[in-house]
Amino acid sequence: MRRLVARHDSLRTVILPSGRQRVLEHVPDYAVDHLDLRGRSPEDIAELHARTREELSHRVAPADRWPLFALRAHRLDEHRTRLFVSLDLLIADAHSVHVLTAELLTFYRDPQRELPPLGVTYRDYVLAAERARTSPQRARALEYWRAEAHRLPPAPELPQRVHPRSVDRPRFERLTTSFGPEVWGTLVRRAAAAGLTPSVVVCTAFCDVLRTFSGREGGFTLNLTTFNRERVHPDIDQVIGDFTTLTLLAVGPSLPRFRDRAQDLQRRLWERLEHRAVSGVEVLRMLREDPRRRHDSMMPVVFTSMLMPELMADGEEPVPWRGETVYAVSQTPQVLLDHQISERAGTLTCTWDYVVQVFPDGLVEAVFHAFDEQMRRLATDDDEWGTDTHVQYDA
Repeated sequence: MRRLVARHDSLRTVILPSGRQRVLEHVPDYAVDHLDLRGRSPEDIAELHARTREELSHRVAPADRWPLFALRAHRLDEHRTRLFVSLDLLIADAHSVHVLTAELLTFYRDPQRELPPLGVTYRDYVLAAERARTSPQRARALEYWRAEAHRLPPAPELPQRVHPRSVDRPRFERLTTSFGPEVWGTLVRRAAAAGLTPSVVVCTAFCDVLRTFSGREGGFTLNLTTFNRERVHPDIDQVIGDFTTLTLLAVGPSLPRFRDRAQDLQRRLWERLEHRAVSGVEVLRMLREDPRRRHDSMMPVVFTSMLMPELMADGEEPVPWRGETVYAVSQTPQVLLDHQISERAGTLTCTWDYVVQVFPDGLVEAVFHAFDEQMRRLATDDDEWGTDTHVQYDA
């Protein structure tokens, strides 16, 4: 871990109260807190796991103090260790987590291994992004969004138990479902036949259930997380940092056929991505300046696609951890529901992280179940791609 801290400037970064990032030239040697639980009772081990998980899963570290990550280790026996990782996404996006774990495993397997030096740092990228703010591309994007911002429909209005502003300490919980190679492979092939990306198919199924449960037949705005690494250097894919940007996607009115809805969504998405030089955060600020739209300056329902190749250090093939993930959750300010998708070994995994205090009991579970059913129906029912696909769900 110390070698990773020395290699990646983002792991030595703090965020000053002004909002500026500062890379620390020197930091203390990082030490992984560890407990030796060999010989302890299963009840004691479970309690210590739960206590550590509770502490780290909702850890909000002061952004101006290093480090903005934490590792803990519980040694269970001679062969197994439970590793707990808490990482502030101010300093690393989803792809960066893949880079971090891949390099950590590389050093774990071979402590003397030397990786090729990186020819670019995250600081270099940030400075390049600042210079790009005067580009003609950004000027065109500003013109586009100044015309489009006021046309954005509101966010999906899922039923709420309390107003989000009344929740002082949001608690996120996670729902997970997976679609194996048979189901997911069928969906990928059907997407290709319809000229669609796999991400758009999943996003459209998500929009279908949001439309049903929020009652917004006329459309709504979805907040898309995109991983926007401009090709400033050949090594940029091996850099750890937060390269995410938000894209506000206006989802159109419902159309009779799933294929038509998906193609319409993809067309809208491509148009938005052509103007991604202006981020969704900036567009929300535009809305905030309009007294008529000030209540729309939050778009708290998010879709995050991580369908990307896992790029490994030194061009190696991906090497899985000798273990399995037993718990994970993410939490993001001003977000009520984040749908994240990823693929591994031909299986698609969909996770929903949501603020449990805001929604009525059982609501998110019902929407999630409806999404799961919609995905499986799309893989088995030809009519879903060619005829009326409206389905009535009862929450």
